[in-house]
This record gives sequence, structure tokens and C-alpha cells, in this order.
Amino acid sequence: TPNTASDTDTLVAAPDLVVAKTDNDLAAAPGDTQTYTITITNNGNQAATGILVTDTYSTAVLTNAQSADGGNTATPGIVTWNIAALAGGGASVTRTFTVDVINPALAGIESFTNNVEVHDDGTNGADPTPNTASDTDTLVAAPDLVVAKTDNDLAAAPGDTQTYTI
Repeated sequence: TPNTASDTDTLVAAPDLVVAKTDNDLAAAPGDTQTYTITITNNGNQAATGILVTDTYSTAVLTNAQSADGGNTATPGIVTWNIAALAGGGASVTRTFTVDVINPALAGIESFTNNVEVHDDGTNGADPTPNTASDTDTLVAAPDLVVAKTDNDLAAAPGDTQTYTI
């Protein structure tokens, strides 16, 4: 009689996307151009597919988004990228975009935060960790007031009344 044996093991594998972002600045001023770098890494042991990266920024502070690497900037305040697949085991991909700081800045804004999130289509398993990152900068914008005062006279005699215009 033949002797046979079998052993069935369940493969535990899933993508684990991690996202990081930076503009390498702590502060920005009206008129500056900010360049954001977003790095998506798959720390899982399975490829991620159908990846959507969504970056949101404040349109009260930032404008004119531009992406040279396929980012969709058609909707103000949102930049998106579609990535077909990202292998597991620490594979990563980087995306960048630039935005201009609105000049002049609106009153009362002291800082601004730019957020990013990444999701895959779930085909290769559920991602076990949150996939968000943010970058916050101080807005360096102080009013630039000028005060001028004149009486339109070059000289005055004792007892004269002077009228000043401010």
C-alpha cells in the first residue's frame, strides 16, 4: 500500500503601505513656492495593487499646484496619483508637487497643514496600518504698514495753527 501524507499551510501575506511627506521647511512666506515630496513604501510581504495617493492642501493658503510625475491637479486643494502596483518587502516610490503660497496672505492664518493618504484596492489583503501623513508649516506673514505724517508747511511761527495729515 502506498504511504502518503500532506500538509496544508495558509499563506499569511498582505501589503502594508506606509506614507511619509515633507517639504523640508518649517516655515513659508507669501510668494514662496513649496515643494512637497511624498514617499510611499510597501513594508508588507505582498504586492499592493490599484494604489491611490490623495494629497489635500488648504486653498486659503496655497495655490497653483503642479506635478511633473503624473499627479492630477485639476481640483483645487487636491492632488492625486494612481500607482498600478508596488512590490512588497520595502519597495517604494516617490511623488512630488509644488504649490505657491498666496500673496498677500489672508489675515489670521498662522500655520497650514498639508495631508496625504494612500490606499490600495485590497485585492492582495487588508492593509494593517493607517496610511496617512502630514506636514505643517508656520506662515510667516506680518502686515507691512507704512505711516506718513505731514503738515505741508516748511516753517511755523509762534502762535500759528498747524494741521497735520496722517
